[in-house]
Amino acid sequence: PPAETASAKQANNAPAAAAPALSAPPATPVGAIDPALVGTWEIMVASGRGQSRWIWQIMADGTYKFHAEPFRSAQAHEGTVTFANGRWTLHALKGMRNYSDAGSYEVHDATAVITGKLGTGYWKRSVE
Repeated sequence: PPAETASAKQANNAPAAAAPALSAPPATPVGAIDPALVGTWEIMVASGRGQSRWIWQIMADGTYKFHAEPFRSAQAHEGTVTFANGRWTLHALKGMRNYSDAGSYEVHDATAVITGKLGTGYWKRSVE
């Protein structure tokens, strides 16, 4: 075959350059937990009878448990939670039906600044 035809065949056999892909921000996997948030946290919340203490237990496996003292000041619940890249989500699976919440967070040593419907404000790491 003529030299031109052989060159054309070789060029056609070369892999095409991949088109640049549009990259979406990485999705936060369910149960992703910022290690700085693992542990027990407390927030004091004004209630009809003064202050109540809300206690959040955040586990490394992406689950949480919540209860309040006094007990009647807020309904206890537990479920799944994510804390990653300054954003969090919560889905109650027990104790509250069809409840979800989300917001942002920042951690400063033993204090976390959390926004959301449940427990907005300054959370303090529990010493228990």
